[in-house]
Amino acid sequence: MEISLAPLNCGCTNGKVCELTTRACVDPARISGIITDACTGGPLIAKITVSGISGCTDSGPKGIWEIGGLIPGGPQTLAAGRGGYQPFSTQVTLVSGFNALEQIKLTPIGGCGAVPP
Repeated sequence: MEISLAPLNCGCTNGKVCELTTRACVDPARISGIITDACTGGPLIAKITVSGISGCTDSGPKGIWEIGGLIPGGPQTLAAGRGGYQPFSTQVTLVSGFNALEQIKLTPIGGCGAVPP
């Protein structure tokens, strides 16, 4: 038996996205946060992915990231990573508009005694 999937099209316009359960056009969600080294507290440049949409922290002194255009609801998987550090993953439920995530602290592979890359 073959199954073919088609994208969900609610006919949304004006920057709205299709909410998955009600199929209503709603404002998109955006989420932001900070990523730091769990040992030093210093900011990290790292990659973030939420439900298949990826971004990176800024290269400034704070490790801030933001991803927009997301469909509200959940749970959705949020993952963060950087070479030489243990990966991070959690489940989030997003609302339309702005969502803030608590600080993500990545631990170097081998623990705090290890020399990060």
